[in-house]
Amino acid sequence: MKKIVCKRTAFVMAFLVSVVLIASCSQGREAGEAASLGNPNITADVVVVGAGGAGLTAAIQASQLGLDVILLEKNSYPGGTTIMTEGMFAVGSHYQKEAGVDIDQVDLLRRVQEYNHWLSNSIILQKFFKASAGTIDWLEDLGVEFTEVSFMGDSVQTWHLFEGMGEGYINSMHKAALAAGVNLMLETPGKELVMEDGRVKGLIAENKDGENISIEAPVVILATGGYSDNPEMMEEHVGVTPENSIQIGMPGRTGDGIKMGLSAGADTFYLGTAVFYGGNLKGIPYGNHLYTASAFQPTMVWVNQDGKRFADESIAGLNFSFSGNAIKNQRRVFSILNKASLDYFVEEGCILGTGGYTLTGTRLTELYDQIDEQLAKGNEGIQIADTLDELSSRIDVDAETLKATMAAYNTYCEKGADEGFGKKAEYLQGMTSGPWYSFELAVGYFTTVGGLKVNEHAQVLTEEDTAIPGLYATGTDAGGLYGDSYDVVICAGSCQGWAVNSGRFAAQDAVKYLGK
Repeated sequence: MKKIVCKRTAFVMAFLVSVVLIASCSQGREAGEAASLGNPNITADVVVVGAGGAGLTAAIQASQLGLDVILLEKNSYPGGTTIMTEGMFAVGSHYQKEAGVDIDQVDLLRRVQEYNHWLSNSIILQKFFKASAGTIDWLEDLGVEFTEVSFMGDSVQTWHLFEGMGEGYINSMHKAALAAGVNLMLETPGKELVMEDGRVKGLIAENKDGENISIEAPVVILATGGYSDNPEMMEEHVGVTPENSIQIGMPGRTGDGIKMGLSAGADTFYLGTAVFYGGNLKGIPYGNHLYTASAFQPTMVWVNQDGKRFADESIAGLNFSFSGNAIKNQRRVFSILNKASLDYFVEEGCILGTGGYTLTGTRLTELYDQIDEQLAKGNEGIQIADTLDELSSRIDVDAETLKATMAAYNTYCEKGADEGFGKKAEYLQGMTSGPWYSFELAVGYFTTVGGLKVNEHAQVLTEEDTAIPGLYATGTDAGGLYGDSYDVVICAGSCQGWAVNSGRFAAQDAVKYLGK
């Protein structure tokens, strides 16, 4: 089975606003508006805040277990950033068994924890792994279809790809939620927890007309998707700003759930962890020919604001999480290539592809047209010069340092051994003459993954590690699965898999908590 590099599906956003998903949402919107306008004070067993991958799962599971469920969503459609995913993690599934894939869960746990330096919660990981295969079966019973179990880069074969990708998955889950009797209220964000004697009593929401809705419920499940769209929180906790980063994902992830949890006395777990990827030239779409050439090829040379190399550049296409970390730690980053390198990509093909956008070996025939288009728009992230002295002046990098960096790199290429950072010899291609091209890269990120501290039941915990009665956090509102980096090279699809499984954990525990 072939290995697949992650193929982030930005085209889903265009699809979303035009066809199947928005059309299918109309039924939920009408029901939600009727509930919010006609019943300003509502009661339920459970309120789920956020109708993405985690929230839809929690709501369906809770309804299946006999609970009266209200599912709130601030956008006019369900799905969250799950719409942009391709698949999810599971271990021990029937797909893996049928493919002859035998993964030792204990060994996998150890590998993940060594990757995380034992910073993540092993008890959560154990439960997640053990439940994941059964969750695949549960999803199939709901109508979700999978195409295969595959890889992401060099990961273990755990990535269960959705039929129709993210929007196909959300379509099935949306229909399943309505069929299960979930009261889906769109354009109705959760605003404030209502607590009484330290226990959840309900929640205040707001309809699209700005009117408050009081919902009385003893259980609230937070599933609002983290805080990727909140610049203040991103700067405070992650250390990035809109000026030095590029965010990919659906709108609305402004930390609502995390802030509600904190207001109730919750603790956090590695709140500043995010899923970074190896950089992007601002103003261009992820995965087009210009992106593929400027930010993804292992033969490029990365230099920072001082004109110095700082990493093995091939990690951009082999471990996007690590390459993102490396770029984030610099003040400025430039991808340096010469025209001969770019001509090779056009005439012979790219060395590493970007999955569903540009396959490995694709001739980047649109590259120069896309460069010209960006230059015509005034994109100062692209600079072209005949000499390194001229290029260094254009990007405000010390000329002597840049020339020394390139000279050393060319020496490594001649020797066939990168004595700086150990790049594989097959990726060492010397660049000795211009014209020179510089592409300034900002760090990219898909989502935050640090959040409220939870236990294996998705119960939100205080600093004393006691559960806040009736409060649960799921998906990227919950911390515990990761340390400081996303484990993309081991457990492909783990973020989406955690969203689904944690949603089930919360619903299953809520039934016990309510004694039903």
